[in-house]
Amino acid sequence: FWGEQPRRLVFPTDADAIEFGDVRLTHTRVLGLAIALAMMGAVGLLLARTRIGLAMRALADRRGLAAILGVRVLQVDTVAWMLSGAFAGICGLLLGNVVRLQATVLTFLVIPAFAAAIIGRLSSLPGTVVGGLLIGILEALAIVVPGFAPYRTATPFLIALAAVLAWRDAGRKA
Repeated sequence: FWGEQPRRLVFPTDADAIEFGDVRLTHTRVLGLAIALAMMGAVGLLLARTRIGLAMRALADRRGLAAILGVRVLQVDTVAWMLSGAFAGICGLLLGNVVRLQATVLTFLVIPAFAAAIIGRLSSLPGTVVGGLLIGILEALAIVVPGFAPYRTATPFLIALAAVLAWRDAGRKA
């Protein structure tokens, strides 16, 4: 329909920016960061302070036992999928503004996200956030390493591999 040319979403908040020395942040990126922090806080509060959050945690831990104890599995799954879909839609809009809508670019965005989830051991939301920040910072800093700059996109993979090896060795020593 649109052809093979990559497209980019442009928002009205792209026109203005905040500048810190040589760094220029558009209002869209600041808004995206604020929305990401708000969504992360909302998920944390949902899981820690609500009945549906308790049911989600119970289903994640022992699905069969939770169902036997009376957790409405279909209802909890529906809420989880609705929230996931809404968050994915918001993130997709913001991502369409930050990077071009091109299949090859979007495919390689999965690797850092998966690496962050591995650092969070696929079970810790704060660990995943810390892992994502660590990966982003190290990938940005990798550009100044002579000889490694062209391969800096491998940084998330290398960090995830190092984390898995560290946990494997820690598990053997325990």
